[in-house]
Amino acid sequence: MQLIFLHGAASSPDIWSRQRRHYPHAVYFTYPETDADPPHLLTEYARAVMSVMRPPAILVGHSLGGAVAELCATRPESRVAGLVLVGTGPRLPVNPDLLAGLIHRPSDTLDQIARWSLAKSAPPALVERSRELARAADRSLAYRQFAACGHFDLTGAPPCPQPAAIIWGAQDRMTPPALVRTLFSLFPDHVAEEVPEAGHLVMLEQPEAFNRALAGALARFGWEPGAD
Repeated sequence: MQLIFLHGAASSPDIWSRQRRHYPHAVYFTYPETDADPPHLLTEYARAVMSVMRPPAILVGHSLGGAVAELCATRPESRVAGLVLVGTGPRLPVNPDLLAGLIHRPSDTLDQIARWSLAKSAPPALVERSRELARAADRSLAYRQFAACGHFDLTGAPPCPQPAAIIWGAQDRMTPPALVRTLFSLFPDHVAEEVPEAGHLVMLEQPEAFNRALAGALARFGWEPGAD
């Protein structure tokens, strides 16, 4: 059973560093370079993910990556056996001031995003790690990815039959928990877990709690150790 991890906007597969040793053979997907404009960018990403799937496949998507996973699940030719949706929703509204900041003050805005992505109680070392990830982001691509999130909206879409695990940090300021919970109606066959003392980067902030939730979800989908 194939396991594919999808990262969020202005990020990279490094966001899954605390999961790699548990799932060394999984696909830590890198989005392809594309000239697609923001309204079509996530669709292009979903097509790229679908092209590497070996069914049955499980998608683990964070934020923008969760949106990509949802798009894969809703395609008529979907080969998704299960989804783990992390800090994401059926829509991902973006503050216009953030988009303006990514154009006019990209360094400062990416630094701000890095801090907002963590719980207020996050230790300094983790804050610096989040800032390192943000500083490494391509500024132009970061803008396009966040703008693409603003165009994403599956509100009102027919319910998806695939089983899903929906995980979020209780202190998420990027994708508020109330928005995450609106996924429940899109994936009626779901389990849900809120992780305390964590923000948007729950997989880095509380890796032990997140990894337990992830392992439980994968077992529910029929995944077995060594099957990735």
